[in-house]
Amino acid sequence: MGISTKLGCPKNPLSNQTSSLIKANRSLSVVEGSKFLLSFLIVVFFAIQCSTSYAYNRKKDFYDIFTIGIEDPTYGSAVRLGPLSFGILFIGGETQAGKKDKGKGYGLRGGSFAKYFSQQLVFGILGGEIFYSGEPKMNPDTKKPEELFGIPAVQDERDNLKSHKVKYLSFYHDPPKERQKRQKQEAKKMLVNKILKENSDPTLLAYLPPENPKPYGYTASYLFQIEFMLGIHYGTRIGFNIAELLDFLLGIATIDILDDDVKKDKEEEEPPLVLPPGMNFPQ
Repeated sequence: MGISTKLGCPKNPLSNQTSSLIKANRSLSVVEGSKFLLSFLIVVFFAIQCSTSYAYNRKKDFYDIFTIGIEDPTYGSAVRLGPLSFGILFIGGETQAGKKDKGKGYGLRGGSFAKYFSQQLVFGILGGEIFYSGEPKMNPDTKKPEELFGIPAVQDERDNLKSHKVKYLSFYHDPPKERQKRQKQEAKKMLVNKILKENSDPTLLAYLPPENPKPYGYTASYLFQIEFMLGIHYGTRIGFNIAELLDFLLGIATIDILDDDVKKDKEEEEPPLVLPPGMNFPQ
C-alpha cells in the first residue's frame, strides 16, 4: 500500500494583501494621471483663447498641426509625404486663359480656420501647388493682388508666413539661375550686416535686402506635412504635421523652433473667452 505525499508552501495572506495594494495603487495612479492630463488639456484649450500675444501664438501653433478642408473644384486623389506628392490630382483652374483664379477651399489649413485659395496639380510625382489663407491685399492702381516674394500677400501677417508656392520639380532639380540669385542676396546681406556692426548709422539699413522667410517658396514645416486629397468636383483635404506638433509643445515654454510667432497689438487682440454659467477652470 503506497502513501502519497503532497508538498507545497502555505499561502501567505500578507503577500495577497500586498499584491492587492500594489494593483490598487497602480489603478489610482492611472486615474490620477488621466485626470491631470485632462485638466492640463482643458486649461491649455481655454488659456489659448485669452487676449495675449502668447496665447494667440499658442492657439495658432495648435491649429497648425491639423489640416481639414473642403476644396472646389477637385478631381482625382493624391498623397503627400513631406515634400513629395504621389497620385493624379487637379485642384483649381482658370476662368480665362492664363488667369488661374479658380480654386477655393474652406476649413482649417495653415493655422487658420477660414476661406483659402488652393491650386494643385499632381501627375505621378510631378506638378506643383499654391496656397494662401484669407483675402489678398489688392493694389489700388492695378486692381490686382499684391505679391510678397512671388505669392499673393494677405492682410494677416502670420497667414503670409504660412502661404506657399511650390514646383515639385525643384525638389529634384535646383536651377543654377535660382541658386545664384539666392547666393547674391545672401552675400549682400552678410556684407551689410558686417558694415552695420562696424558703423551704427541707421541709414545703412536701407541697403539691407528684405529677408525672404521662404527662399524656396515654402516654410520649413512644409517638409513634414502628411496629407491625403480626394475629390470629384468637391474634394477633401486631411493632413497632420509632426513639426508643428513639436513647435506647439515647445511653444508652451516660449521656444519657437519654426519662427512663426508674431506680435499682436492690443487693439488687434481677440476678446477673452467668456465661459458659460457654472463652468470653471479645473482646480
